[in-house]
Amino acid sequence: MHELPSLRRLWLDGNRLGELPHEIGRLHGLTELSLTGNGLTDLPDSFAHLENLVTLWLDQNAFTELPAVVGRLGSLHALYAGGKPAHRPPRRAG
Repeated sequence: MHELPSLRRLWLDGNRLGELPHEIGRLHGLTELSLTGNGLTDLPDSFAHLENLVTLWLDQNAFTELPAVVGRLGSLHALYAGGKPAHRPPRRAG
C-alpha cells in the first residue's frame, strides 16, 4: 500500500474483510474510503493517519460501536454508519 501515496478514492465494498491491514494508514492521500458490507469489527490505530479523509462509509459491518480511531480523523466531514449520514463526528482525544 505504501506504493499508492496519491490514491484518492478507495472502495472495498462487499469483500468480506474481517480486518484491515495496519498499512492502510500509509494511504495519506485518501479523501474517500468505502468499507461497506464487510465483516469489520474494529479499525487499526494506523487509521488515524488518514489525515485527508473527508468521507467514510462503514455501514453494514460487524461493529458493536463506532471505533474510537474515527474520532481522531481531523478532516472527516461525512461518516456513513448504519445507513445514516453523521456529519462532523465527535472528536476524541488521543
